[in-house]
Amino acid sequence: MARTKGHFWEIKPALPLFIAIVGTQTIATLITVYGILLPAMGWFLAGIIWAEALTAFFIIDAIKVRFYKLLSREGVDVYK
Repeated sequence: MARTKGHFWEIKPALPLFIAIVGTQTIATLITVYGILLPAMGWFLAGIIWAEALTAFFIIDAIKVRFYKLLSREGVDVYK
């Protein structure tokens, strides 16, 4: 989400970055669902957490885009 001023889907991430993100999130989800080194929480709670995280992700991305548009109208260079 922080890679661009626009929406996160406008520029595709590099393949190694995408693989790293998907891999770490899959492993973390499996560890917590099945309780490896911690109490298991199950798929239902994991689904709730994923839904909450994705909702927050989309909301924050929309706020970011509006924030950059506001700054560009004010003439603020955010990359100084």
